[in-house]
Amino acid sequence: MLPIQFYPIFHNHNKGTNNPKYIVVHDTGNPNAGAINHWKYFGGGNRNASAHYFVDNENIIQIIKDSDSAWHCGDGKGKYGITNNNSLSIEICLTGSLEKSISNAKDLVEHLMSKHGIPIENIVRHYDASRKTCPRSMSGNDWKRWTIFKSELAKVSPSIPKPNKSSNPNIEFRVQVGAYSKRENALDMVSRLKAAGFDAIIKTN
Repeated sequence: MLPIQFYPIFHNHNKGTNNPKYIVVHDTGNPNAGAINHWKYFGGGNRNASAHYFVDNENIIQIIKDSDSAWHCGDGKGKYGITNNNSLSIEICLTGSLEKSISNAKDLVEHLMSKHGIPIENIVRHYDASRKTCPRSMSGNDWKRWTIFKSELAKVSPSIPKPNKSSNPNIEFRVQVGAYSKRENALDMVSRLKAAGFDAIIKTN
């Protein structure tokens, strides 16, 4: 699996309101922009829409914390039980190799299923949340690509464990976000992480 690159944005989401029970797969519908382009776009101001993750053939970029609600399936108004407040959203970008982007998205879905204990039946399309034809790139031939995508996930889902809480509350697990050769770049990332609600420190070797 490609590493998840976290670049938090300050717009287009609600903080601390998400309890992930579903993973909703979309595609961007834009053949001219990859994951980095979409991070810059949604981080640039109020867009009235967003997603947690953008995936292309080279990158997996997260712009919103899993515990925050992205604005990605509100068009369904909760009619089908899937909402912005109970789901994670993955946008597949249409630049480069689509098959590679879909493969990278599958890897990410497997990771998030394991992380949050989400069952295979709760891996859904935007279509399942609102009846919008999305991800359109998987909709041809009666959703053939989607059927293959789900069948490949089903092969690994029985071995995906439920997330375990540490039995020792005094243990801390630290996560490194990046390594930088220039201090000002490290300070910039710390500022962005703190603005997104994370505790962040700089450590040197």
